Amino acid sequence: MAGFAAAHTIFHFFNYRISSDTTLGTFSKWGYGGTAFVTGGIICLTMFMIFTAAGDNVRHAHYEIFFSAHHFFVLFFIALLLHGPVFWKWSAVPLGLYLWERIMQQRRGDRPFVVNKVEWIEPVMAIQFQPIEKVSGASVASELRPSAECSGKPNTQRKGGSPPPPQPNQSPRNKAHTTKTKTKTKN
Repeated sequence: MAGFAAAHTIFHFFNYRISSDTTLGTFSKWGYGGTAFVTGGIICLTMFMIFTAAGDNVRHAHYEIFFSAHHFFVLFFIALLLHGPVFWKWSAVPLGLYLWERIMQQRRGDRPFVVNKVEWIEPVMAIQFQPIEKVSGASVASELRPSAECSGKPNTQRKGGSPPPPQPNQSPRNKAHTTKTKTKTKN
């Protein structure tokens, strides 16, 4: 996509160099009020911001930069809608699907949930969530509430005789990580 966008932009500059009057006359008809050059520049800048923050090294090391840069997609789509008068035909389905997904995400996000499992798998913390409606048992909310005496440790006491969730550092991979850490702290 970046290659096509770069070629599109470069060829417009070739057109402008060869025949500036014709190119400017054509651009004044495109976009809304002749905004094709301005919106094209905005599109290129937003694509640069999004693409440079999309690499694995940025996403893993600086997730905040990745997340923030990808919010430029709003400006990107606004500029694209203003850039060409027929772009709305191409964007109606993807933008409609995006809006539908956001609405569903908001609906699902309002439901109460419990944390079933928290596990540290180097270098990621895996957290497993489950909606309360899907957890078996009549008094689930009271069973999973933290105790009044909060000691800073998770409440693993459950009613009904169910075993407590596995504790961190029980898998072989985590034991190896713990051993390395203990070795380093002894020296």
